[in-house]
Amino acid sequence: MFKNMRKKLGFTQNQMARKLGISQGTLSKLENNSVYKINIIKIAFIRKVCDIFFVMPHNIISIFL
Repeated sequence: MFKNMRKKLGFTQNQMARKLGISQGTLSKLENNSVYKINIIKIAFIRKVCDIFFVMPHNIISIFL
């Protein structure tokens, strides 16, 4: 999901990671569904994702459940 959305916006992983305030490695884990390796997903991060991708929070939160 993240990868497709990022590519639609025309961002590289590095560019998107900077916008989200995370490392490129963390974004790579999100894109490869390795979310279990990320200990805490903060509300501020979810808000940034929603703002950048123009989606509602429940669409993002469901990825992490």
